[in-house]
Amino acid sequence: MIVPYRNEAKTLPALLAALGQQNLSSHLFEVIAVNDHSEDGGENWLSGQNLFKGSLRRIDAQGQGKKSALKEGIACAKGPLIVTLDADCVPHRGWLKTLMDGFGQWEADMLIGPVKMRSSGSFLSRFESVDYWALQMSGAAAAMLGFPVFCSGANLAFKKSVWEEAVPHSSGTDVASGDDVFLLHAFKKLHKKICFLRHPSALVETSTSGSVGAFLRQRMRWGGKSTSYKDAAAIALAVIVFMANLWLLLLLAFWMLTGMPFRMFGLAFLLKVAADYFLLRQGRRLFDVRYSFLKHLLFSVMYPFGLVATAIGGLILPEKWK
Repeated sequence: MIVPYRNEAKTLPALLAALGQQNLSSHLFEVIAVNDHSEDGGENWLSGQNLFKGSLRRIDAQGQGKKSALKEGIACAKGPLIVTLDADCVPHRGWLKTLMDGFGQWEADMLIGPVKMRSSGSFLSRFESVDYWALQMSGAAAAMLGFPVFCSGANLAFKKSVWEEAVPHSSGTDVASGDDVFLLHAFKKLHKKICFLRHPSALVETSTSGSVGAFLRQRMRWGGKSTSYKDAAAIALAVIVFMANLWLLLLLAFWMLTGMPFRMFGLAFLLKVAADYFLLRQGRRLFDVRYSFLKHLLFSVMYPFGLVATAIGGLILPEKWK
């Protein structure tokens, strides 16, 4: 298991506590924590921990950025299976065992695990958690249909031998983030078997960003990397989602400025609301969420503005990992 981290002193204790409670014997896995030039003392705290009876290894990244940290960690891994986990995540107690069982059941080369953003209760946090839930459900649906386009390195597992084969085919080497999605596309290009692990025990949880600025920067970073996609399905999905939301805003503007009949905008909006609500309902049990239609309606009003703004921002602003 590879855990790259940079300035995660506040989240590392919860992560290690959760890993120490995994119902998989500690001699069956190792944790390689890769410090990407942290400045908050987290690496010093981690050096004093020994929760895994020898299976916790700590290394300092020589290169810069998350991609380099992951690559260096994977190079040090001894086992045939690699699992990546973000340092601000907390996995379910049965997480690792469920992943290992998934490889045996599906004979997969890559397993995409579900990631849930925990809401702190604020309006922004609730919106952000639902936004990410929608992204997860879109990625899950595409993978289950045989056209995987999205995954998260916060919960990803793959065969090391296939990773070594796929790395030379991975695009986006000049992009700070996107190590997970670009790797997925490389596996897909080589016709490897990629499965979404739809099981509650495979879930990992992380916190929302906590501020409007952090939320917008994160979404702009995600949107910006899409310009480096080479996968046709991923490009098509990104364009369709952007254009659908831009079209709604244009219809709204035409109605307000030109006197166009409201029913044109209203019908388009209601069709999108219904389609999105149907998709999200399919994942309520997996992600253990309560989601009312009234909340969905409110968030649906906000979503096009946020998506279009962050998509455009991601195209014109530079990105960085932490």
